[in-house]
Amino acid sequence: MKNTQRGIAPIIIALIIAIIISGGASIYFLSTKTKTVPQQNQQQTQQQESNQQASTTTTAADDCALIATSHFRSVNNIIVGMGPNGAVMGKGYLDFQGNAFSGQTGGDVLISGTYTCAQNVLHIKNSNATATYDSDSKILLWDGVEYVRAP
Repeated sequence: MKNTQRGIAPIIIALIIAIIISGGASIYFLSTKTKTVPQQNQQQTQQQESNQQASTTTTAADDCALIATSHFRSVNNIIVGMGPNGAVMGKGYLDFQGNAFSGQTGGDVLISGTYTCAQNVLHIKNSNATATYDSDSKILLWDGVEYVRAP
């Protein structure tokens, strides 16, 4: 009986190790998997975004044009960095030039990228950030932080 147990134990251990390795590889693959879009689909998506922008109302189109050449400052102070005594508070900012933007929206990291605007909703490319512009209050809401247009 001892010989049988000795023969099964290494097999069971090898199976457990194989399961752990394959599970880890699966988790790694799923966490690093990126979405790829064929070139033709990218062109169709860009065309659809252009069509959406062209079909916006006059007010929304005017606001999107206004945003495209604006500088915004946060209404309230936000964390803009870390100093020797902890968080440093200050005004965050967002600068827009055409379909590009840059700014500091929290922490000591600067952001930049591209966006599209349709009906006062900014779609930030390659980001989970959300942004909307309220025509009445003149507030740009970027990930829950309010910004006003600065001179």
